[in-house]
Amino acid sequence: MEWSFWAKLGVSVFFFPLLILFVLRLVKRRPVTPKADVKLLVVAGSGGHTTEILRLLNSLSKKYSPRHYVLADSDKMSEEKIRSFEQKRAAKYPDSSRK
Repeated sequence: MEWSFWAKLGVSVFFFPLLILFVLRLVKRRPVTPKADVKLLVVAGSGGHTTEILRLLNSLSKKYSPRHYVLADSDKMSEEKIRSFEQKRAAKYPDSSRK
């Protein structure tokens, strides 16, 4: 029995989305949450990107601790923002001791 063009097309149209869903489920990545604490070094330059850095840090779990910061002696504004961020973070995660 030979399949007609339309039968082949119908089978393809039916199975192709299923194949795509199957492949997507195989390669779907889950967010990585570290099992142990991860030390983090943050370099805050004086170029005005401290807010963006802190926004990224805010999205990390409490496992990313301790955080060490490097910034210029003259960058008082970044220092103030980082201190404020760390105080808020300590209030949010009181059980995570600073190491």
